[in-house]
Amino acid sequence: MRKITFTLLFLFIGSLAFSQAFWENTRYGMSVEQVQALFPSATTPENPRTSPLYSSIREQLRDTTTITINDSGHNYEYEFEVSFYFWNNDLSQITLTLLHAWADAPFVFDELSKTLTERYGSPEVSRRTTGRWEDGWSSGSTLITLIWEEPERRNESTGLSLIYQSL
Repeated sequence: MRKITFTLLFLFIGSLAFSQAFWENTRYGMSVEQVQALFPSATTPENPRTSPLYSSIREQLRDTTTITINDSGHNYEYEFEVSFYFWNNDLSQITLTLLHAWADAPFVFDELSKTLTERYGSPEVSRRTTGRWEDGWSSGSTLITLIWEEPERRNESTGLSLIYQSL
């Protein structure tokens, strides 16, 4: 399990404009072995998923991380599952999914969206419907999508997700 602060997460995102970086020093096209070297605690999932966006992309590694959000001088820690998806052994997508604290998901969505907006400008996609919110940005050749769905609308692998993928 890796622990990072909310601020540090977005410092890593800063390199997206200049390369096809994804999250925490990963890059599009890395092999499973290269990602495993960066995340030694990542394991092969017992029940790997296909990408919710593209059925040909398979999850081959899974890990967890903690993101700390500072709000009015109080730190709130949230655990996220990190899924690494590969296509032909090339890293193609990373999805961070909020674990456990679903009641706080709207707050976490707002804080992540504010930070991404500060970094990349207004979302290129912003949809708010009953029970589902979505914001999206692109940076270089990387698409960043933030999604929140109410518990009764989400399936087991969604709720609040931050997705990095190649365009």
